[in-house]
Amino acid sequence: MRTQWEEILNDLTDTAGDVFLGVGMGCARCHDHKFDPVSQKDYFALRAFFAPIQWRDDLPVATPEQLADYREKRAAWEAATAEIRAELDAIEQPYLDKAARGTIIKFPDDIQAILNKPEAERDPLEKQLGAIAYRQVLWEWEDGKAFKSMKDEDKKRREELRAKLAEFDKLKPQEFPESFGATDVGTQAPPMQLPSKTGEGEVVEVAFLSALGGETPAAEAGAGTTGRRTALAQWITDPGRNPLGARVMANRIWGYHFGRGIVPTPNDFGTLGEAASHPELLDWLAQRFVAGGWRIKAMHRLIMTSAAYRQGAPHPAADAALQKDPDNRLVWRARARRLDAEQIRDAMLAASGELSLTPGGPSVDADKPRRSIYTKQIRNRRDPLLEGFDLPAAFTSTAGRRVTTTPSQALLLANGDWVLARAKAMARRLKSECGDQDLGALAAHGIKVAFGREAASDERAAAEAFLAGQAEAIRQRRAAEEPPPRTLARWGGSQAPYFQSDKPEFAALAGSADLPAGDFTIEASFELSSLFENANVRTIAAQWDNDKNKPGWALGVTSKKSRYTPRNLILQFSTGKGDAGYEVVASGLIVELDTPYAVAASVDVEGEGATASFYLLDLSGTSEGLQTAAVKTKVAPGKSALPFMVGGRGGAGDHQWHGFLDDVRLTPRALAQDELLCTAPEEGTLPGGTPTGFWRFEEPEGANEFAATAGSAPPLAPSGRKPTHATPEQAALEDFCHALLNASEFLYVD
Repeated sequence: MRTQWEEILNDLTDTAGDVFLGVGMGCARCHDHKFDPVSQKDYFALRAFFAPIQWRDDLPVATPEQLADYREKRAAWEAATAEIRAELDAIEQPYLDKAARGTIIKFPDDIQAILNKPEAERDPLEKQLGAIAYRQVLWEWEDGKAFKSMKDEDKKRREELRAKLAEFDKLKPQEFPESFGATDVGTQAPPMQLPSKTGEGEVVEVAFLSALGGETPAAEAGAGTTGRRTALAQWITDPGRNPLGARVMANRIWGYHFGRGIVPTPNDFGTLGEAASHPELLDWLAQRFVAGGWRIKAMHRLIMTSAAYRQGAPHPAADAALQKDPDNRLVWRARARRLDAEQIRDAMLAASGELSLTPGGPSVDADKPRRSIYTKQIRNRRDPLLEGFDLPAAFTSTAGRRVTTTPSQALLLANGDWVLARAKAMARRLKSECGDQDLGALAAHGIKVAFGREAASDERAAAEAFLAGQAEAIRQRRAAEEPPPRTLARWGGSQAPYFQSDKPEFAALAGSADLPAGDFTIEASFELSSLFENANVRTIAAQWDNDKNKPGWALGVTSKKSRYTPRNLILQFSTGKGDAGYEVVASGLIVELDTPYAVAASVDVEGEGATASFYLLDLSGTSEGLQTAAVKTKVAPGKSALPFMVGGRGGAGDHQWHGFLDDVRLTPRALAQDELLCTAPEEGTLPGGTPTGFWRFEEPEGANEFAATAGSAPPLAPSGRKPTHATPEQAALEDFCHALLNASEFLYVD
């Protein structure tokens, strides 16, 4: 714990030196800097500014007026509920204390002593170390972990008290969102000492760099603060006492626009860094920056309206200039620059028409179409696109981004699922905006969307030829490779589409009719082409997205590494209560590949469990007839709010069907054997009564939507992804958009 705290203070000191002073302070941590006038005492004098820091994650996001109103209402609620809360605390506290003791005993003896000491008796350093260690105790209390062993009588009384407490919720003010931040541990700071091999070293007081005068600040302690960090901030932004702050900042802004700072090493203005290419310009920019009130927007405007910035990468005298200045240090032309990782992601979303420009709000997962500044940055699970294009580490100061060109970047752009999805979305956008215009107009609009300019006549002609030729090539390839439509159904007959395993968008979602709760029967005709290499399930139909915390069910066939035997016809039930409410119902009926079948699963709910009756009929005529199995279950599927899905679950490709699939019927009761499609005569009245829906794919090349053909059965409106290829023309447009998103003009600025 003490080592962790040392690392925190070292990181703060090193980052402050790099970012605000352009001085490599880390080199002076163990000894005087070998090249710059920075002593070890300077390092620890700077570190002393951060010594009293206290990390907080409970700082309310509210104005003083809002906080005052909150405290007034909170006091009224506390007064009204004092007796209830006191009794509730008396029940809960022994269990919390027990959980805390079980956690505290895991720490070293010195940390245990701190945690067992009353808060008021701890010195400043003990308060800091205790706060870090206590986070582990709080984690042990999360989600009621401390109450798992609670006695039944205590549990019952606790629930009664919590119900009574809830009656006062109308008095309780709404909590404000809390932010992560830092305050001081108090008005006194822990002592800062130089490292010593013999014991306690020399105590170092706060002071500014000796090379800049070594002034000792007059930090003013206030309510709960030492005032040290305020004094440091004032010194950093005072050009009369510290000329580095403004120069470092001006250099960073210049480097952002030109791809290279006037000082090429923005974190190191010292001897080990590179010399400024235009020192007088840097001084002038720093003076303008300070005179303009440290306004960053004004600096952006100044630089971006300059003649230097408005140059292009081509230059009429490039050959001669390259002889004198091959690295373009003197900025005689613009430097061709690849977009940063976040800019590439945002540009693709903008081109596809998906980018959300809504400002603010909580961070989101990277698969959401928000600007990259709003996406979560998880250190051990970084976004592949951003990672591939040199996103810097988020846990250390980065002087300048690496700009690499690697084979993995080309592969990511050519084959990455996320990039391919943006190309498809962009194709849909172009089609929507252009309507029935000719290929030339479509191509020209794509170039304008991607590059922000009108297409030249030769570009338009080349793009038009590509679209026509690619569509014909796709049409010919499909004719040669894809299986012809099949008729699978025993009853009626229809032409089945082919669901491709490597195209998760083929999962058909049909949603939002009055789907059954309780008993139901699901039927289908199918022919399975392959199994997954892992234990994932080839899904026939589902009302579940594979999340055990959501209720639902799925019918499918097990794959190669399943614990229930490969090619086993199964149901999966979920009540939405995690593993405790999840059950795999294995029929023991084994499916052969490339063989047509009719299947039915009838579910009869009985209390908390159910009886699942399976029926499997080989339609090739080679088997002995209908196979059956009945399985008792402990779990019955809960009522699902998800749409009914065919050929997948939740649109996820990791449980996608592969093969033919047709004649899907969902009935809101447990059908008997003689009411099933697989046992009915091929002509006559449809058995089983009125279903929720009966869907067939009627078009020879795969239907674009479900067709309800079962008498008065209400059809489910098609929604989401559909089990069909894009037309050859649409697929060609997707390839064209993919090429635009890979183009140098899209990825580079010159």
